[in-house]
Amino acid sequence: MKTKTRTATRIGTAVLALALVGVSHAQLKEPPKPGTYYSAKDFEWSPPWPFNPHPELEAVEITPGIFVFDDTAIPDTPEQAEARKRHEEAAALAKAIAADPVLAAAARQQAEEAVRKREANWQARLEAARSRAAISALLGFARRRRDTTSPRRSPSGVAGVGTQGGGGTRRRAAH
Repeated sequence: MKTKTRTATRIGTAVLALALVGVSHAQLKEPPKPGTYYSAKDFEWSPPWPFNPHPELEAVEITPGIFVFDDTAIPDTPEQAEARKRHEEAAALAKAIAADPVLAAAARQQAEEAVRKREANWQARLEAARSRAAISALLGFARRRRDTTSPRRSPSGVAGVGTQGGGGTRRRAAH
């Protein structure tokens, strides 16, 4: 009996010691700091995060409340690689246009023409929608008018008296 009690006590002590070590080890990990987090890889065009999206990566506080997490070791997905390539091409084109006044004028004219085309297309679609709405309104008015002007007959044969349950134009037989 004494051996069972000692064994149970030792097991209980070991379990308690392991639980205490686990709790103290879990408390060593620092909770994430609140603030704004930016990507080191996509700093220019990636939006800021209200939390660290990669808690396994270290974040450096550059000013109070603003952090940068180092995600340069994370490989890009195919979509991210394509977006990065297009962003770099657009940046290079913007630099070339800014450096040459002739290209800048041509780009401005092209953008203005595109805006004019979009506006004309929008106005055409708007006018078509307005005409369809006007036709629908007229047809709806005509249907409503026709429905309200036609006399309805009751089962008794009296005009103008409505029926319940969708009765028709049934006439009463003469006696």
